[in-house]
Amino acid sequence: MSIVFPEVIPVADLRAAVSADYRPKEIQRRNWLYDSEAFKRHKQEFLIKRQIEMHGFNREYQERLKRTPYVNVYAPIIAWWGNAVIQDPPHVEGGLSYLNDELPLVVRSLVNDCLLHQRSWLHLRMINDEPHFDVVDALAVDDWCDDYLRTSSSKTVRLSPFNGKTTQIDYWDYFTPDVHVRYEYDHARQQNQQNPVALRSLEEPIDFVPFWEFTVPVGLHLGAQLEDLAVSAFNLQSALIWLQSKQAYSIFVIKTQQQLDKVILSESSALKLSPDDDAQYVTPGNAPGDQLADTIDRTIADMYRIAHESALLAVGQNANESGLSKRLDYTSLAVSLRFIREGVKAVLNDALIDAAKILKISPPTLQGLEEMEPTEPTEEQDDGTGQQPTDTAAATPADATGDALTGPGSVTT
Repeated sequence: MSIVFPEVIPVADLRAAVSADYRPKEIQRRNWLYDSEAFKRHKQEFLIKRQIEMHGFNREYQERLKRTPYVNVYAPIIAWWGNAVIQDPPHVEGGLSYLNDELPLVVRSLVNDCLLHQRSWLHLRMINDEPHFDVVDALAVDDWCDDYLRTSSSKTVRLSPFNGKTTQIDYWDYFTPDVHVRYEYDHARQQNQQNPVALRSLEEPIDFVPFWEFTVPVGLHLGAQLEDLAVSAFNLQSALIWLQSKQAYSIFVIKTQQQLDKVILSESSALKLSPDDDAQYVTPGNAPGDQLADTIDRTIADMYRIAHESALLAVGQNANESGLSKRLDYTSLAVSLRFIREGVKAVLNDALIDAAKILKISPPTLQGLEEMEPTEPTEEQDDGTGQQPTDTAAATPADATGDALTGPGSVTT
């Protein structure tokens, strides 16, 4: 199993993409969605139309899930503002990239198939010049473009604490570059012919919103490197889910009354041999899948804990100096990133071994983490005195942390 790393977008490009002036023409036509007065004029028609569409949308999802193999589509979409990367299946080398104007036309045709099989959607927002990674349940995403992401969810609540009557509230969450807006649709209010829509701007996530945030500090060369780490983490998570789905959830079965010498099959389709034959993917018990899903969740949590702690460590070292400290900071970053790489590699290897034991298969080989190495600067930094830094000074951060970084993750100068 080989992991393909997409190209990392520099922080400067991200900030430029989310600036107030970035409004493509095709996005300007959708700005009425964010104008509360305009939405009030269209609210009833909009809500009724969306309600019908999404109910049909969900029914279509369920029907397609019943007859479509989980291993058929592997297309995690990592959405940046103005940019996206579509990664091909693990057995296909390379990937495809589409930018800006080409993005809605090419990607939107793939969104439905992608959401059927990909469980996590990585989304990036810039809040106070800091990147916020939103991890969204892919099945909750029902519309998106390079200017907003919309998710849908529902919640059942009691009408009164004194009786058992309940009502369903549907939510639509719009994530724009600078705001998170929620639209509510209360079925009970609709039946009573009251105002069916409540518009709120959310400051913080609510527990039943199908996403969570992860924020990293920007500066001291950390932005691009940790963006690479975040993207890589979700590619690795997708690879584990692909392994889980292929081995634990997809068993192809053909029921036939014929006497056959040969059956023609492929990875995602089968030849229907006669009108009376039945071919389908049978789902076994959920016990192995639940255990493996818990392992994956713990893996991702450990990866981000290691990344966040190491990032804070690198930011705190020699942050207010210049000249020679730039070189020291970069060396410290190299130490931190190598520590991150070894920690992530160890955690993922443990997860793959556990998954292989559960699924009773041989452990796959994990590759690709070597690309997390930072690039050494081409020129030595001047410390302001006209002298180049010495090897002893440049080795100070590595020596300071060398006791904790033994084995493959240690740095020698």
